[in-house]
Amino acid sequence: MDGKYYFDHSKIQEFLYQEISSELKKEYHAILANHLEEINKDRLEAITNDLAYHYYRAGDKKKGIQYLLRAGKDAWDKLAIFEAIRYYNQALEMMENRKNWEIEKTRILENLGSINALMNDPDMANKYFEKGIASTSDEKVKNRMRKKIRRTNTVEKDGVKREYFVYGEGKKTIFFIGYVNAATFFPQVSFFSQGCKVITMDTLGIWEKERFPGKFTIDLYTDDLKVIIDDLQEKEIFPVGVGMGGAIAINYVAKYPGKIAKLALSGTNPKPSVAFMDDARKKRFEAFWEKAFLLPSLGLKKFYEILFPGPENERLREWNLDIVAMYPPELVLMHWKIFCETDISTLLGKIKIPTLIVQGEKDPLPMAAVKYLNDKISESQFVVIKNTVYVAIFEPDKYNKILKEFMNTGKVDYD
Repeated sequence: MDGKYYFDHSKIQEFLYQEISSELKKEYHAILANHLEEINKDRLEAITNDLAYHYYRAGDKKKGIQYLLRAGKDAWDKLAIFEAIRYYNQALEMMENRKNWEIEKTRILENLGSINALMNDPDMANKYFEKGIASTSDEKVKNRMRKKIRRTNTVEKDGVKREYFVYGEGKKTIFFIGYVNAATFFPQVSFFSQGCKVITMDTLGIWEKERFPGKFTIDLYTDDLKVIIDDLQEKEIFPVGVGMGGAIAINYVAKYPGKIAKLALSGTNPKPSVAFMDDARKKRFEAFWEKAFLLPSLGLKKFYEILFPGPENERLREWNLDIVAMYPPELVLMHWKIFCETDISTLLGKIKIPTLIVQGEKDPLPMAAVKYLNDKISESQFVVIKNTVYVAIFEPDKYNKILKEFMNTGKVDYD
């Protein structure tokens, strides 16, 4: 009636679309893309995905690649990882092997390396970085990607082999200690590896699989950290502990005073989680742990729903599940339970070095817990990054700048 076609079922639309010849499809997609671009010229960012799709289908290399690059970056920023990978691969397909796309192709390969590192697939990340290096004649770009390639070191003590990972080189060494694995730190690795030696460890994957201990404890992880730091033989190491990694770092500094000159913490709980909960939330949390291990895969999913509630955090929950997918879910749950039950409050008075505490305003750890940490560590400085969660991922530029300033000066000028 209004000159438009409507379909009662998507299969009808799909069937009719398949009946159109390839050349006619391209023509229709080009018409649609040009029309959308013209009527939305003041709000192109709102329809980037649509323009990327139609220009790609139209075979318009110039505009297709332009919008696919934008759509890929936008998806990556939102942690829509698989969408970002699809857009970037479509752009590579359109570029073929033409020399005039060298800069854009290299950028995509570097981005795909970073995305795979963020998804805890370091082998694939290294392959993309190596492809990126081979694709460019720019030595500066080659050197930047070389520093992002992960190198694995193994150290053995008392019959147990432990792995840790090294990026870049430099006079200063920064050691990121996470709560599950090192994937969460790649935005920091990417930044600091350009001028420093960067070290990471996977707290769940540090041992050979056949040598998993029967029980995980903060002391056990701290012993592992000591073995790695001793193996590094660096004069000065700047540890950055996030989540349980912060508790491990605090325990190390308390047990081995004089080894570390500065410390940074994020998302570190000084007492068992329930200590900072109201009665209603405390009951819900305790009820969750009573049933969490009955069906570990469902329990882990539920845990992330508690940690990052609401539809706005759906992709954050999915990403957290993706990066631990290679571990048994009961192992990950056990790891989180240790984090939730650990009490390091008695150690805080022993921390006598400059300590930076960074917290996102919307982080799941209650602000009261972070303030307690700040109050009990005598030389600590507390920085809150407004309107964000997971600062290392969603505000990496601010977080990296703050960490760099503190690493160099022992203090931060941040409002």
